[in-house]
Amino acid sequence: MKSFAVLLLTVVYLRFSINARDVYPSRKRNKTQDAYDSTSISFEGESCVEAKPSADQSLTKAICHPYRPIARRADKNVKRTEVCKSTVGDDLLFATPAEQEWRENLFVTYTIRSRVGKVQRMPKSPSRLLTKFCWQLIVHMYCRFFLPKCDMTSSRPRAQPICREACREFKSQCQKEWTQAQRKFKSVSWAVQKLASGLERSSSLMWCKDLPRQRGPDIPECYYPKMLQEKKEKPRPFTDTCFHDDGRTYRGNVSVTRSGYKCQSWTSQCPHRHHRTPENFPELNGAGNACRNPGGQAPNGPWCYTTTVNQRWEYCNVINCETLKKSKGLFHR
Repeated sequence: MKSFAVLLLTVVYLRFSINARDVYPSRKRNKTQDAYDSTSISFEGESCVEAKPSADQSLTKAICHPYRPIARRADKNVKRTEVCKSTVGDDLLFATPAEQEWRENLFVTYTIRSRVGKVQRMPKSPSRLLTKFCWQLIVHMYCRFFLPKCDMTSSRPRAQPICREACREFKSQCQKEWTQAQRKFKSVSWAVQKLASGLERSSSLMWCKDLPRQRGPDIPECYYPKMLQEKKEKPRPFTDTCFHDDGRTYRGNVSVTRSGYKCQSWTSQCPHRHHRTPENFPELNGAGNACRNPGGQAPNGPWCYTTTVNQRWEYCNVINCETLKKSKGLFHR
């Protein structure tokens, strides 16, 4: 009886200390969780001390959940909303199944009325108001905004926020289309857009002001979608002696930071855990521990995780190509 009381008190303590609203039993292991759990703590054949302890498993299971792991309705005739399924994939999400269901229902909660009388080909959903690209981008951004990925690189799982730069670029691409749609039709009311607009309300697609800026691989790293980067950027040539723009095309062999820290291999998870691996970023294939800027997460050039426990990352000692060009011009005068 005494052991049962201790067990009950332990369960109650965990329930409230992690602030988990709904805890659902997991029917099967998620492959994202397995990837973090099986992390080796060896580095180049030597023992390695991790910079941060791994997240407690009971805590992770309570906070981070796969996309819709449990069917909450037995009625087969009830159609489930799965707008974000292709966007989030196998990621563990910082939302309980109940929260996932509530947030996804926002996508199908809308009203559209014509401004003056009847309009030919009256749109039946917000998707008909926009170009294909903007509709896909809006859904992608809202899915990542309302169903954020669990960042497990520290001792406590955290929600991965949208980068402020991504939010602003998103609005520069599609805000005009959405505003025109609202002008054409009287009271386009879309629940997910109204909630994402935050304090701006009205026709704003998203409230960007409170989102974090891109500051390299800080914890948690903010999210910048690839489809937005591809739309924005012009291809730059690969370089190995200097870097252009944010250094994403740098392919040199420098593997020491500006302060002299040795770089951690991109395939290693020690001392610093991360998700910027060759599997997730093909440009890291064959990079070893050379400086790179995978995904353009750091705005000021190539960088790397360091092998020093108390220094997660730092920019590398690589010169900007424009600076190099100017210095050569001065030298030849």
